[in-house]
Amino acid sequence: MEGSRPVIEPLVRRAIDLLDKTIRRAGLSMDAIEEIIIIGGSSRLWLLREMIQNDPRFAGIASFPREPEWDVAKGAAVIDQNPGAYSLAETIALELSDGSYFELARPGDTADISRCWISLALVEDTRAANVVIDRWHSDAESGRELACQFGIPTLGFDLEAVDLSWRITEDLTLSLEGRSHAHGTADAAPAREITRLRFGYRIGDPAQEQPAPSFQPLSERGAVPNALATTD
Repeated sequence: MEGSRPVIEPLVRRAIDLLDKTIRRAGLSMDAIEEIIIIGGSSRLWLLREMIQNDPRFAGIASFPREPEWDVAKGAAVIDQNPGAYSLAETIALELSDGSYFELARPGDTADISRCWISLALVEDTRAANVVIDRWHSDAESGRELACQFGIPTLGFDLEAVDLSWRITEDLTLSLEGRSHAHGTADAAPAREITRLRFGYRIGDPAQEQPAPSFQPLSERGAVPNALATTD
């Protein structure tokens, strides 16, 4: 068996690193995981067992069942009888003109047919409201990256009212729509979607208590030209 190590070790190491990356991208820490059950026919590979058991990242939480093929079927049956839901593993927020943020979606949010909305207003005379959406997750540099940016057509007067609505769709995207009260629905901005969101899968009742949000307001960043501002 040792003779096959040079051939299969790079592939096994890549699989283990992908497991670690998947956990981090889901916004989880190893301390939050009680057990990782290695299942499926490939879990019988001797080198995979050896390398995971000797990897300090998975010490005490990785286990190999006696019948890994059977556990695949058992897991599918459990989910069929007690389905759960995908839950967001990152934060999506609207950047306001004063450098603060309004949270649109947070870790633990699930897909919903209902839309949320917020009323805003222009802070200067401009023919388009500049919408800047940022996201926070473990892979982004400094924890934050630009998710999308678009304009909502306006008539261009100070404090013109603008509505922004959003929801997490069944396709696991964040759908955004915006319109000016003065323009009406005819000149609403085309719907935007933020894709490739980070999700985890929670088995059981999706209405159970949500985890605490990871979003924290960032330090002030100076006003953004032509951006939106909340109205009092």
